Amino acid sequence: MDDRHPYRRCPGFATVYVLHVLRGEKGCALFDSGVSGSVVSIIEGLEAAGIAPDEALNIIVSHIHLDHAGGAGYPLKEMLNARVVITDIGMESKMNPERLLKSARRVGGALSSLYGDMIPIEKW
Repeated sequence: MDDRHPYRRCPGFATVYVLHVLRGEKGCALFDSGVSGSVVSIIEGLEAAGIAPDEALNIIVSHIHLDHAGGAGYPLKEMLNARVVITDIGMESKMNPERLLKSARRVGGALSSLYGDMIPIEKW
């Protein structure tokens, strides 16, 4: 994601948690993914914690609001071993995000530009 994305100029806009213990497996999970512009910060944060992107095994999405799940497809490009964990209803929105984006833009107006775009993810 482009380092010039508006989100990168809004620290604290969205939060992504890293869960580092997964039942004895080496790896981590992310809780939420933030917005599309979050991926740069996520990768930098993982690397600062000594975690390689390919150690991320899951991206657990709490719900489909764009500040929690809008960017879920982008980290998958860097986190080749990860999969998105989400409810079936949420998965429908992530597989085909156009409707969700349209709704967010209608409700959020100019603020919705901070969310960036979304890319579809494949169902596991």
